[in-house]
Amino acid sequence: MKTFTNIPENGDYHEVLNLLLALNLYYNSDVAASFDVLERLSYESSAAGGYYLNILGLLSIDQGAYAKASAYFSESASRGYDDALVNQALALSAAGDHAAAINLWETVVGETNPQLADEALAILGNSPLETERQRYQRLFFNMNVDQGVSISNIARVKDPLLQADLLEKSFQRTLREGKLDSARHMLTRLSYLAENTPSLEDMIAWGELQLLAENRNYEGLQQKLEEVKPISTSQKLQYMLFEALVAQHKGNDKRAIDLFDTLIRKNPFYEQAYLQAASFYNKKQDNLKAYELLLNALGTNTHSVVLHKAFILESLQLGLEDYAGTSLLNLKELTDSADYADFLQFYNQQLGATQARENWQ
Repeated sequence: MKTFTNIPENGDYHEVLNLLLALNLYYNSDVAASFDVLERLSYESSAAGGYYLNILGLLSIDQGAYAKASAYFSESASRGYDDALVNQALALSAAGDHAAAINLWETVVGETNPQLADEALAILGNSPLETERQRYQRLFFNMNVDQGVSISNIARVKDPLLQADLLEKSFQRTLREGKLDSARHMLTRLSYLAENTPSLEDMIAWGELQLLAENRNYEGLQQKLEEVKPISTSQKLQYMLFEALVAQHKGNDKRAIDLFDTLIRKNPFYEQAYLQAASFYNKKQDNLKAYELLLNALGTNTHSVVLHKAFILESLQLGLEDYAGTSLLNLKELTDSADYADFLQFYNQQLGATQARENWQ
């Protein structure tokens, strides 16, 4: 595809060919290269720049980067692509920034599409909902708010595929938060659903791989990897991460480093790749490399709670308390008060231990 875009005779089809190239790169797991092509198109095209920015926003949603998606949609609308405003309202709703979302639904979207705006506002509110899809949407919009969504509320969605999607999203959140018992419970609920919905078995298999990785059961992880076949973009990258963990466990550092480098180069949104790579370098006593990785990760994932926490603790390890303190202020804006209070208590314990070591030395 890249060869076709560089042929001079295809100059009249430059934008179309590059758009196809970007989408081809994305669905072949090279997320970073895909974004680079689309960013370049948005700069080069005065007529369709907003359209390409809207696509960047949609792909950011696919990566779970809702705040970044909102920024793309806002810029897209400023370049004349008005449809991006609905997408921005949806991204803000999914991000859990309901105050900003409601403002956008009530004002700009409400003027152009009042029916859609009224439905979205009802979903974001507390009024009874009429359809199964609306009830699913309310829970989805609440997935990133405070403590998330309870299993009992998810169970009220009767459609097995919609319920499974909510369980999977909640499973991913609990994994990010390190709540492995809760994650395992959600996977068990998914298994119950799969008894009558065999299409869910693939989702469960990948969930089991993630639990094996989180529990550092690398022998089980290697065995399970032989039973799955990655199909989607996210699965291909996840498979590569699991291979890196198995290589690390076996002492094959070169392969582990090559896989970590490839993962981070291909998908700068992949939080777990950064976290696992940083952990690898910390074990090798290369704390500076781990710090640099996490710093770069925050350049793309500015709203990632888990990356901010990892960066704060890494900064403390290097004695960079000012940087840790600045990131701590950012974290306070990104997470709920209970989670922040728990982390602040842990942070102060680590800070005290660091200062005690410095004083002893």
